[in-house]
Amino acid sequence: MILSAIVEIVLGCFLLFGRNIYRKALSLLWFASNLIMYRLGSAWLGVHTCPCLGTLGAKLPLPVGMPEKMLQWLVTAWFCGSTYMLFYSRSGYCDAEMGAALPAKPSEV
Repeated sequence: MILSAIVEIVLGCFLLFGRNIYRKALSLLWFASNLIMYRLGSAWLGVHTCPCLGTLGAKLPLPVGMPEKMLQWLVTAWFCGSTYMLFYSRSGYCDAEMGAALPAKPSEV
C-alpha cells in the first residue's frame, strides 16, 4: 500500500508539473489501465468492494455505492481522455512540449 501511495504521489506531481503532454498522457493511460486491470481482477476473484473505498464511503454522506460509481467514471474518463490525448499529440496539431494547440497548417488556411 505504501508503494502504491508513493507511485500515485509521484504520478500526481508529474501530471501537475511535467511539460511533455505525450508523456503525461502516457503516464495517465498506464495508471488508468492498471486501475482497470485491478478492477477486472477483483471482479474475477469475486471481490466487490475496493478496500480503500470502504472506510471513505462510510464516512461521507453519500448513497451506498456512490463512491464506487464515481471511481468507475473517473477511471473511464482518465483512460479515454489520455488515449485521445495520445492520438491528438501525435497528429501534428499539438505541441508535445507545451501542450498548446498549434495554428492551422498553411495548406488549410
